[in-house]
Amino acid sequence: MHRAIPMILRACAGLALLIAVLWLAAIAAVPVKAHGDADWIMGKQLRDPASGAWCCGEVDCARQPAGAVEEVEGGFRVVETGETIPFARIIWQSPTGEWWRCVVIESGVSKTRCLIGPPRGT
Repeated sequence: MHRAIPMILRACAGLALLIAVLWLAAIAAVPVKAHGDADWIMGKQLRDPASGAWCCGEVDCARQPAGAVEEVEGGFRVVETGETIPFARIIWQSPTGEWWRCVVIESGVSKTRCLIGPPRGT
């Protein structure tokens, strides 16, 4: 009987290890969209036309609500920050027909890295 106990313990340990490996494999197989709705920005590998900086980091791009971006002389103004983004820096590739803004934080201040608008004429 004493010999049976170690065998049972080894069998249980082996089963626990198998379950753990299968669980980790299942977790690893699930696709993760780190950017949620903005995943398409990273997929298109969009860059700021002026600086060449990547638009999308981990959590820095978001759809802008109606009225958050307005056309002004020389470009488009981001209402939240008052920044005017020159026409030459606008990326006209939004597949949703909405404005998207990617930000970078500099000295605690949110600044526009990329401003993505709907294709002209839509």
